[in-house]
Amino acid sequence: MTEPLAEFIKRILRQKGLSLHDVERNSDKAITSSYLSKIINGKVNSIGAEIIVALAKGLDVDPFDVFAAVLGRTRKGGEISSSLLIDIMQKVVADPQLVGVIQKWPKLSAKGQKVLLQYMEALSEPQKQSCKKKKN
Repeated sequence: MTEPLAEFIKRILRQKGLSLHDVERNSDKAITSSYLSKIINGKVNSIGAEIIVALAKGLDVDPFDVFAAVLGRTRKGGEISSSLLIDIMQKVVADPQLVGVIQKWPKLSAKGQKVLLQYMEALSEPQKQSCKKKKN
């Protein structure tokens, strides 16, 4: 599961109840709230190691998680960060239908799990394309 940097930052801000100014303060002003806003809004094309470290400090997360988001990759072996796991679990607990899906998942055969996952991915594709069309 990959998560773009902007989405990663927004999720951590939401989870921890942080503002952009909090991140600036937590990073000892190594990253400004205005620069952070530019990152979130996709106006920054390249982020160096110093910014990754400052952002990790400001968000109080593992710098590897920030680096992985910059690269659009996950941890080695498909591991997910604890903060992403918390976000997923919060969504599961809040949605009874999702709880039902998770309860049924282990009862499916390996082939059934694979088919269901492919079906869910196919269903989410048109939604991604329609979002792109709305932006244009």
